[in-house]
Amino acid sequence: MSTSNTGVVQFLHLDHQGGFLFSTYVNGGLASYQNYGPWGDTHVTSGAQPTDINFTGQRLDATGLLDYNARKYNQGVARFIGADSILPNKYDSEGINRYSYVTNNPVNYIDPSGHLFCLTNIGCGPAGGGGGGRGGGSVVVSPPSTGAGPAPAPGGIGKSQSV
Repeated sequence: MSTSNTGVVQFLHLDHQGGFLFSTYVNGGLASYQNYGPWGDTHVTSGAQPTDINFTGQRLDATGLLDYNARKYNQGVARFIGADSILPNKYDSEGINRYSYVTNNPVNYIDPSGHLFCLTNIGCGPAGGGGGGRGGGSVVVSPPSTGAGPAPAPGGIGKSQSV
């Protein structure tokens, strides 16, 4: 749940890779929408995005790059701007390019830490830096604590997660 300056409450919904997909009002009406291409470039945007959660759950920094903790990612060129400090798999030709995002397979993999990619539908778990494979569903973004706790996800759709 997110509360705007005008006091309007919105529920955030994530896509299968953990990125912001759309927000809805309490009555279920669509408030905003964002759609990404496979490499993270924004294809469609409607309304003001009420969160800084972006492609695969990462956040945009002041320069417009996605912060993957270990490295920054430029979705415009579909590459990390720094080489991976973990040596690639020498038996995988895609792993030789240490700037590539998820061995050039962004439909099936995510890289929540900037170092280790994993299957989108399985998740990375603690070894992958956490945060990956959240699955779709709703995210409840809590405003400053009022003691009431976060509101439930609308209609019980998918998973909920406090941010």
